[in-house]
Amino acid sequence: MFCKNKYTILSFILFIILVVPFYLRYRDSRFEVYPAILLPSGASTIKRNGDTLILKKLEIKTPEGKYLPSQNVFGEIKEWHIPYLRESDFGMNSVNERQTLIYNPVHIELERSNRFKPCDSNKVIEYFRNNLKLSGIDIDYIVLETWEIYLNSKDFKLLNKEEVSSEKINLDE
Repeated sequence: MFCKNKYTILSFILFIILVVPFYLRYRDSRFEVYPAILLPSGASTIKRNGDTLILKKLEIKTPEGKYLPSQNVFGEIKEWHIPYLRESDFGMNSVNERQTLIYNPVHIELERSNRFKPCDSNKVIEYFRNNLKLSGIDIDYIVLETWEIYLNSKDFKLLNKEEVSSEKINLDE
């Protein structure tokens, strides 16, 4: 009997295995399992307003307004991770949340917490300062600017660029 229905049984088992990540993702997008089997969404999608694409870009500048490449400040951290690090105050925002998913008879509890202490913020600033010194730059603070860039979706020509926010990060001890 197993030989006749082996593909049906295998398909059913595969379906059951794959339902769990889809269910978790359905409950809350933060519960997507890794490695992801679903397509990315949320923060990694591009906003669209009619024929206009809206992108966000982070620019790092010196006190004089000169543009700094992200490698000079953040070292090996990839540029696309920097906005998320900035949102969490570079890991210093206190995060301690617990999410419970109850679907009888399944009870799943997920916890997310921050492992850093306030004294670790000095290490973050020291890391930035050391990276700048390795690049031959000695400044007291950097400015992080967030820009929204509006592009035409047909020919990708720049339509407009607006500053959304600007934040000064002090590098003095």
